[in-house]
Amino acid sequence: MIAQTKLIRAEHPSHQCNGPGRDGESQCIYASCRYLRSLPNHYDHGFDSDNCPRHAGRPPANQAYAYHFDSFKESIDRFHTDPTLLSLRPEIAATRTMLEQTWNQCRDSLSLAVNTPKIEALIGRIESLVKTLNLIEHRNAQVFTFDQAAALIDQIASTVMSHTQDPKVIQAIQETFQNHLSLIEDDNT
Repeated sequence: MIAQTKLIRAEHPSHQCNGPGRDGESQCIYASCRYLRSLPNHYDHGFDSDNCPRHAGRPPANQAYAYHFDSFKESIDRFHTDPTLLSLRPEIAATRTMLEQTWNQCRDSLSLAVNTPKIEALIGRIESLVKTLNLIEHRNAQVFTFDQAAALIDQIASTVMSHTQDPKVIQAIQETFQNHLSLIEDDNT
């Protein structure tokens, strides 16, 4: 932990900081970190020093860096392993909401002209986020190809048909799935 800046007066001269006093000639009146560490219910600085926190009774810079890194390590690990982190959908939704709010503020041509750069920037940001999301989903195989979708529909159809014997129901299910497949195929072209 990083040293507290709270200073406590030394009760005995042997517990005093080795640093100079306020007048520059006497000894500092505050307790050393070594003594503070021995007190019950007191903040443990995590290191021994014969100086108080004011007179450099704190960890060296590399120890402070290690503390900061350790304090962020948990969030770094959480973000690194979080599967929803790669989803940009919430950010896209927030940006679209900002675009809609900006657009709704435009009551006349003057306000539209004033907000045009902001609207263009938001549209560009949405476009960039959608492209990035698409790239991430393709890389993670989260997008069906047409063949994968057709195979899944065939499996669903055969499962449903194995549980029903009515030819009209089977015919209706086949037509519905064929319509869905044609819509998927049209979207891919």
